[in-house]
Amino acid sequence: MDDVLNKIPTQEISEKRFTFIKNITLRTNIVIAFRYMFFLLILNNENKLPGPISYSIYKDIIIYTATIAESVIHYCLGTLIERGKINAADFMPSEWKEESSKDLYKISETKKVSGVIKFQVTEKFSDNVQFQTLNRAALKSGLFNKEVFDKAENLREKRNRIHLAGLKIVDDLYGESDIRDAFKTTALVIKTVEEKLQSANV
Repeated sequence: MDDVLNKIPTQEISEKRFTFIKNITLRTNIVIAFRYMFFLLILNNENKLPGPISYSIYKDIIIYTATIAESVIHYCLGTLIERGKINAADFMPSEWKEESSKDLYKISETKKVSGVIKFQVTEKFSDNVQFQTLNRAALKSGLFNKEVFDKAENLREKRNRIHLAGLKIVDDLYGESDIRDAFKTTALVIKTVEEKLQSANV
C-alpha cells in the first residue's frame, strides 16, 4: 500500500495545476478528488483485482471526473457572472408561468374561453444548477464550442447511467477506454475553463 501512496502526487503539487481557481475550498476539494482517482487507478493497474471490483473502480472514476468537470464549469460561469463579464439571463433557461386567468366566454357546460396572463421567469444561476443546464449554458455563453459541449454531455450521460436502483442488467459495461475518455474530457474542460478565465482577466 505504501508503494501505491508514494506514487500519488502530493496535495501541494497537485494544487499548482488549479491555481486559476481562486476559491481555495473548491480547489482543495478538486485536488482531493483527483488524488483519490489516481489512487484507484494505480490500485487497479498494479493488482489483479476481481472483475466486479475493477468495474466499480471504473464507475467511481467516471463519477469523480464528471463531478470535477461540472464543478469547474460552474465555477467559471459563476465567476464571469460575478465580475460582470457575462449576464446569466442571456444563457440560463426560462419558462412561462401563469399569473392569473379570467373566464371570458362560456361555450357550453363543458367548454369555455379564458384569458391568461403569463410572465417569463429565467432560472437563477445558483449552487443547484444541474450539469445538463451548465453544459447548455456553457455552449450558449460561448465558453464551450460544439466539440467541447458534445464531449461534456457524453461524460454527463455516462455518469447518469450509474444508478444502482434503475439497473436491469449486470453493470459491467465500463472499461479502460471509458476511463481514458473521461480523463481526456475532464482535461479538455479544465483547459477550456482556464483559458477563458485568463482571457477575461479574472
